[in-house]
Amino acid sequence: MGYPTAKRFLDIAQISSDLRHSDLPSVLELGNQTLTIKEGDLPYLEIFFDRYGAANSFKKYKDMVGHKVHSADIYRDAGWNFSSLDLNGANNSLKIDLNIWPNNDLLSLANNYDLILNFGTTEHVSNQLNAFAILHYLCRTNGVILHHIPIVHYSSHAMNLITPKFIQKLIEWNCYEIIECRADHSLINSMITFHHNDSFGFMANFADFVECSTLAAIGYIVVQKKVNSAFVPPLDVAVEECAELRLLRRYITYYRLSSCNETADERLNKFRNRQPVSQRTKARPYRGRRAYLDTELVGPITRERPENKHSFAISLGGSAIQRQSTGAALRRFLNRTASAWRR
Repeated sequence: MGYPTAKRFLDIAQISSDLRHSDLPSVLELGNQTLTIKEGDLPYLEIFFDRYGAANSFKKYKDMVGHKVHSADIYRDAGWNFSSLDLNGANNSLKIDLNIWPNNDLLSLANNYDLILNFGTTEHVSNQLNAFAILHYLCRTNGVILHHIPIVHYSSHAMNLITPKFIQKLIEWNCYEIIECRADHSLINSMITFHHNDSFGFMANFADFVECSTLAAIGYIVVQKKVNSAFVPPLDVAVEECAELRLLRRYITYYRLSSCNETADERLNKFRNRQPVSQRTKARPYRGRRAYLDTELVGPITRERPENKHSFAISLGGSAIQRQSTGAALRRFLNRTASAWRR
């Protein structure tokens, strides 16, 4: 998805610092990410370069406002040991296909990186399990993997969405430690081309669904790899112990690298002794839906087309954050809801 602002460089620098990495960590970023430099990005870039004693490198970027630059160039100019991974091989990136397993291109790079950055890349990969397995092995023990990937909507941008449950199982079965995990949401209308385009006409009612939707969300997931063990796909099964062991043996055998000697029994014991993800965080509980239609603005719900268009508001905590004309899709939605209430 690219870097929205240069503040992201400071965020990454802080993660590296908090984990007591070396001043110049070994970093791998998925995709040839870019930043279009704006005037407001310059203070962030100046701080970033100053932090690593590379103030002279900042000078060339002062004259590049309005230009698109590769994030790799910025990291390298700051002295970081930085690599990028992209099948196109552009900007000296590593050519590793995240769809493929076993992956011979991975062998020489396993356990090689302190920090792996996945800013909107894996959602474009068909085989999600292979992609997450490769990232697992590229990361060193006690290294960090950062994902910033769609979890709600983004239908015209992403080939795959992962769910919070997928994230939960991925963390638990692979003994990751949560550093930060949150949902960053935005109004769909602010980036509608990421969520819908006219080529989706083959799917009936999809446009209605998007028009009646309010928010999209991107998951911001930062985890630390605590043990050098074989990758296990997120398992969502309720089976007896012997069946669990059979599944683990199958997956560990399939995804194991030669450097991993862990047995299925050892992994199962780690999983049983884990602290569930739900107990590691302090996110507030669900307290009922906060987004609602203000019926006073909409007016009475009828099956007839109203003579005048009414306005409606989507409110969060009582504050209207969006107003627009009520279209045909919204009227159909309200009528269906009213019919359900009457029944």
